[in-house]
Amino acid sequence: MYKNKYNDNHTERNNICGRKIARLRIEKGWSQRELAEKLQTIGHDVGKNQVSQLELGRRFVNDIELKALSEIFRVSVDDLLDEDIYMIENDSFGYVADIND
Repeated sequence: MYKNKYNDNHTERNNICGRKIARLRIEKGWSQRELAEKLQTIGHDVGKNQVSQLELGRRFVNDIELKALSEIFRVSVDDLLDEDIYMIENDSFGYVADIND
């Protein structure tokens, strides 16, 4: 039976892109609320809590949201789905609590 979780040897997650989204958001200096607002301005009903759940790997990401995130961050969808070695070895970006909100 198919198991609908991604296992990265550390934990099972409901998405592959959450850690990358967290890293890109932090690099831009945006809060989770700001990212949610950017998604809302292009028509996606996503709140700060949903961004948090996405980054923590607790939330599934649909293809429409993935495309919107790639446009917001100006990266390809493939880039969002590709976890580089740094992301795998150093998961400090994987479990970011946004204390600014």
